[in-house]
Amino acid sequence: DREGVLYVVTPEERIAWHAGRGKLPFEPYYENMFNHHSIGIELLGIGTAEELAVLGVNQETYDQIPKELLGFADAQYPTLTWLLDQLYGRYNIPKDRYHVVAHSEYAPTRRPDPGVLFDWTRIGLPMKPEDKKQTQ
Repeated sequence: DREGVLYVVTPEERIAWHAGRGKLPFEPYYENMFNHHSIGIELLGIGTAEELAVLGVNQETYDQIPKELLGFADAQYPTLTWLLDQLYGRYNIPKDRYHVVAHSEYAPTRRPDPGVLFDWTRIGLPMKPEDKKQTQ
């Protein structure tokens, strides 16, 4: 949540069916099969008006959202960093943007999250997969 509390909804060894239909923009593409090859992490955050329009939120409704609820809370980043560090170690996952993927990269036409307001550098990763420079 926005206070940094972590909730486990689906055990890691189960398929969470969080990704749905999509395709990675790089190999392995995992077209419509990402659920079988990933662990889903959801964050509570509100993106830009353009991102929420993909979900059917109109500008008038978006303008009513308190500005302090936009984006992600500071408390979320240390919790996410801790969780990712646990997963990197447990599953020997490389710490890069080819192994930590956004819904918006897998299914950009229907899943805008986490969106441009999420600061990947705060969890030690570059903003985009093609950015080779690591931040840590």
